[in-house]
Amino acid sequence: MQSMFRRWGRLLAGGIAAGALIAGISDSLQQHVALDRALKASSAREAWMSAWLQRAAQRIIALNRRLDETTRDVAVLTARLEPSPSSDAPIVRQSSAIRSPTLELSPVTVRSLQRQVSGRVLQVNPTWGFIVVDLGREATRIGDQLRIVRNGRPIAAVEIERVSHTASAARILPGYEIAAITPDDMVEFQGSR
Repeated sequence: MQSMFRRWGRLLAGGIAAGALIAGISDSLQQHVALDRALKASSAREAWMSAWLQRAAQRIIALNRRLDETTRDVAVLTARLEPSPSSDAPIVRQSSAIRSPTLELSPVTVRSLQRQVSGRVLQVNPTWGFIVVDLGREATRIGDQLRIVRNGRPIAAVEIERVSHTASAARILPGYEIAAITPDDMVEFQGSR
């Protein structure tokens, strides 16, 4: 019976050894498969990079050709623009032969066309010294000076600083404010700077 146990023990030990051998072979195969996949992926990346680099090199070559052509064109145009020493003399002789014609103009009368612009104050910010008026791009420009009127009397002067389609912002001119400006005061064109 002991011999049977020994045989069985040897078989069991051999089976365990065979299992370990099979597990080792399996691990080795898995490592080879993973390495093969990594090499294929690396190969694909290298192929893509190589193709990209070739296209980039072709673009650089084409750009260098265009640069050379443009440089040649600039040289040709520069040469055409530079006066040659022999061409100066005839031009000088010809210019002395040209007579300037005289032209007499009849007197011209110029009338002042003062713009008739009027609007109203929309907002007042006394802290920052500016107002918003309802005159836009059609009626006023940056730098225009407006008179603020209440009850037919001027109470302040402002200068347009920003203009939009429908409104303008103007700063209150120091020394020209007789009374505090309020919304709905009238605005009239005073002049441009």
